[in-house]
Order: sequence, then C-alpha cells, then structure tokens
Amino acid sequence: MIGQRRCISVTGDLPIPINMIVGKEINFVGTHRFHEEFAVAARLISERRIDVRPLISDSVPVEDALGAFALAGDRSRAMKVQLTFAGAA
Repeated sequence: MIGQRRCISVTGDLPIPINMIVGKEINFVGTHRFHEEFAVAARLISERRIDVRPLISDSVPVEDALGAFALAGDRSRAMKVQLTFAGAA
C-alpha cells in the first residue's frame, strides 16, 4: 500500500479521483468531526464530570507512537490507546 489519507468533516459533494486511489492503493478513510460537541466533551473531561479512564486500554509514550497506532488497530487487544508525553500532567 502506498499511503493512507483521512478526510475529516467535508460538507457538500467532494469529487474523488477513484481511479487514482485504486491505482496507487491508497487507503482513504472518512470521518466527521463535531466542533461544538468536541469542545463540550473536552470541558466535561477536564472538569472530571466524565471519567474516560475505563475506555483507555493502554497508555504508550509518544516515542513509541508507531507501536501505539499498531496496537490501536488491533481491536482484539485494545479499545482506546492514549499517547503520553513526558512531563504532562
């Protein structure tokens, strides 16, 4: 596979060159982001009104980010994988 691309929160139609995607074996993933809801969720987590710790199956140092992404891709072993940063509270 040549590469992976993510398309986040597109509104309206988006012409996609499907022949190029297939020909170059690109893995194209779409997702939608809810800006307002994300801010509310981040605030509630920060205020400890929502506890997400039970959802985090693994915490991995950012230096091993590639390993963390591999782990996160294995749904038989991981639910949510968190990257940790030295000195972060």
